[in-house]
Formats: sequence, structure tokens, C-alpha cells
Amino acid sequence: MPPYVDYFIYAFLILLAFCVLRIFLTPMKFALKAALNTILGFIGLIVFNVVGDLIGVTLGINFINAILVGFLGVPGLIILLFIRLILHI
Repeated sequence: MPPYVDYFIYAFLILLAFCVLRIFLTPMKFALKAALNTILGFIGLIVFNVVGDLIGVTLGINFINAILVGFLGVPGLIILLFIRLILHI
């Protein structure tokens, strides 16, 4: 077999590996960003509860609240406060 055939096989395998990595990298970026936002949501809820305890307004620190605050930010926190106000929890 001529040596240039090996080069074509190596080039094809490198291109295939690049395509596979590219396909799996995009969902991984989304998953890492979602995990980071959830962690920041937990931290935001903890900070809010520390400050809110001074005026008597606190929220439960759980995974669903952290996801909501992590993805929506301050509007998510306001939504949780409105839900707490409306439902009298």
C-alpha cells in the first residue's frame, strides 16, 4: 500500500475526531453553564436569606428555587417573592 494512503486515513480520522468533539462540546457547554447558574442561584438565595432575615423576608433554599434564580436572575427572585406573597407561605 502506498504511504500516502496512510496519510489520508490519518487525516480522515483526525477530521472525524474533530467532528465528534464538536458535536459533543456544544451540549457540554450548555450543561456547564446551567450548573454554574444553579450554583450562583444557590449563592444568591443564601445572600438574600441573610439580608432578608433582617427584615423578616426569607425564601426556601432548594434546587428548584436555585434553578429559577440562576437562570432568570433578579426577576426570578422577584417571581419567588410574589409567589410567596400570593400564597402566604
